[in-house]
Amino acid sequence: MNKLKKEYAYSHNAEEFYGYYRSREEAIREGSEYADENQKHIYTGEIIEPKLCLDADWNLERVSELAFELSGGASRDYGFLDSVTNDELKELENGLNKIFNEWLNKYHKVNFFTVGSVSIHKFRE
Repeated sequence: MNKLKKEYAYSHNAEEFYGYYRSREEAIREGSEYADENQKHIYTGEIIEPKLCLDADWNLERVSELAFELSGGASRDYGFLDSVTNDELKELENGLNKIFNEWLNKYHKVNFFTVGSVSIHKFRE
Protein backbone atom coordinates (compact mmCIF):
# COMPACT_ATOMS: atom_id res chain seq x y z
CA MET A 1 0.00 0.00 0.00
CA ASN A 2 1.23 3.48 -0.89
CA LYS A 3 1.26 5.49 2.34
CA LEU A 4 1.36 8.88 0.59
CA LYS A 5 -1.64 8.60 -1.73
CA LYS A 6 -5.14 7.49 -0.90
CA GLU A 7 -6.21 4.09 -2.11
CA TYR A 8 -9.68 2.62 -2.41
CA ALA A 9 -11.49 -0.70 -2.28
CA TYR A 10 -14.90 -1.84 -3.52
CA SER A 11 -17.69 -3.87 -1.99
CA HIS A 12 -20.95 -5.35 -3.17
CA ASN A 13 -22.50 -5.37 0.31
CA ALA A 14 -20.74 -2.59 2.29
CA GLU A 15 -19.20 -5.24 4.56
CA GLU A 16 -16.46 -7.05 2.64
CA PHE A 17 -14.10 -4.83 0.66
CA TYR A 18 -11.62 -5.89 -2.01
CA GLY A 19 -8.63 -4.51 -3.86
CA TYR A 20 -6.23 -1.61 -3.77
CA TYR A 21 -7.18 1.00 -6.37
CA ARG A 22 -5.81 4.47 -7.09
CA SER A 23 -9.26 6.06 -7.36
CA ARG A 24 -12.89 5.44 -6.52
CA GLU A 25 -13.61 5.28 -10.24
CA GLU A 26 -11.10 2.48 -10.74
CA ALA A 27 -12.61 0.58 -7.78
CA ILE A 28 -16.11 1.03 -9.24
CA ARG A 29 -14.98 -0.27 -12.65
CA GLU A 30 -13.36 -3.33 -11.12
CA GLY A 31 -16.22 -4.00 -8.72
CA SER A 32 -18.85 -3.71 -11.46
CA GLU A 33 -17.09 -6.49 -13.40
CA TYR A 34 -17.73 -8.89 -10.51
CA ALA A 35 -21.23 -7.71 -9.63
CA ASP A 36 -24.33 -9.88 -9.94
CA GLU A 37 -26.46 -9.01 -12.94
CA ASN A 38 -29.22 -7.71 -10.63
CA GLN A 39 -26.88 -5.49 -8.66
CA LYS A 40 -27.09 -1.78 -9.37
CA HIS A 41 -24.81 -0.30 -6.71
CA ILE A 42 -21.17 -0.58 -5.71
CA TYR A 43 -19.72 0.68 -2.45
CA THR A 44 -16.27 2.20 -2.29
CA GLY A 45 -14.20 3.08 0.72
CA GLU A 46 -10.88 4.69 1.46
CA ILE A 47 -8.36 2.12 2.63
CA ILE A 48 -7.07 2.65 6.15
CA GLU A 49 -3.93 0.74 7.01
CA PRO A 50 -4.17 -0.71 10.51
CA LYS A 51 -1.76 0.62 13.11
CA LEU A 52 -0.69 -2.39 15.09
CA CYS A 53 1.26 -1.63 18.24
CA LEU A 54 2.41 -2.97 21.57
CA ASP A 55 1.32 -1.36 24.83
CA ALA A 56 4.35 -0.78 27.06
CA ASP A 57 2.26 -0.34 30.22
CA TRP A 58 0.52 -3.70 29.68
CA ASN A 59 3.88 -5.38 29.03
CA LEU A 60 5.41 -3.91 32.19
CA GLU A 61 2.46 -5.24 34.19
CA ARG A 62 3.13 -8.74 32.81
CA VAL A 63 6.86 -8.44 33.63
CA SER A 64 6.00 -7.24 37.13
CA GLU A 65 3.67 -10.23 37.63
CA LEU A 66 6.37 -12.61 36.39
CA ALA A 67 8.94 -11.00 38.70
CA PHE A 68 6.52 -11.47 41.62
CA GLU A 69 6.06 -15.16 40.75
CA LEU A 70 9.79 -15.74 40.36
CA SER A 71 10.81 -13.87 43.51
CA GLY A 72 8.09 -15.09 45.83
CA GLY A 73 6.88 -11.55 46.31
CA ALA A 74 10.24 -9.90 46.99
CA SER A 75 9.96 -7.85 43.81
CA ARG A 76 6.89 -6.05 45.19
CA ASP A 77 8.55 -5.55 48.56
CA TYR A 78 11.29 -3.56 46.82
CA GLY A 79 8.95 -1.73 44.42
CA PHE A 80 10.27 -3.29 41.21
CA LEU A 81 9.07 -1.13 38.29
CA ASP A 82 6.98 1.09 40.58
CA SER A 83 8.92 4.23 39.71
CA VAL A 84 8.69 4.11 35.91
CA THR A 85 8.07 7.66 34.70
CA ASN A 86 5.83 8.66 31.81
CA ASP A 87 8.91 9.60 29.77
CA GLU A 88 10.48 6.19 30.41
CA LEU A 89 7.22 4.47 29.50
CA LYS A 90 6.96 6.46 26.27
CA GLU A 91 10.59 5.65 25.40
CA LEU A 92 9.95 1.94 26.00
CA GLU A 93 6.75 1.97 23.95
CA ASN A 94 8.43 3.76 21.04
CA GLY A 95 11.30 1.27 21.08
CA LEU A 96 9.01 -1.75 21.34
CA ASN A 97 6.89 -0.56 18.45
CA LYS A 98 9.87 0.28 16.25
CA ILE A 99 11.22 -3.25 16.67
CA PHE A 100 7.75 -4.82 16.43
CA ASN A 101 6.96 -3.07 13.15
CA GLU A 102 10.35 -3.98 11.67
CA TRP A 103 9.69 -7.59 12.65
CA LEU A 104 6.16 -7.50 11.18
CA ASN A 105 7.43 -6.05 7.91
CA LYS A 106 10.12 -8.70 7.67
CA TYR A 107 8.11 -11.82 8.59
CA HIS A 108 4.38 -11.12 8.66
CA LYS A 109 3.35 -8.30 6.34
CA VAL A 110 -0.06 -6.88 7.15
CA ASN A 111 -2.42 -8.12 4.44
CA PHE A 112 -5.69 -6.59 5.61
CA PHE A 113 -7.21 -3.17 6.02
CA THR A 114 -10.25 -1.30 7.24
CA VAL A 115 -12.17 1.26 5.24
CA GLY A 116 -13.49 4.71 5.91
CA SER A 117 -15.38 7.34 3.94
CA VAL A 118 -17.63 4.69 2.41
CA SER A 119 -19.89 5.86 -0.39
CA ILE A 120 -22.43 4.15 -2.62
CA HIS A 121 -22.37 4.46 -6.41
CA LYS A 122 -25.03 3.52 -8.93
CA PHE A 123 -23.38 1.89 -11.92
CA ARG A 124 -26.34 0.50 -13.87
CA GLU A 125 -30.05 1.10 -14.23
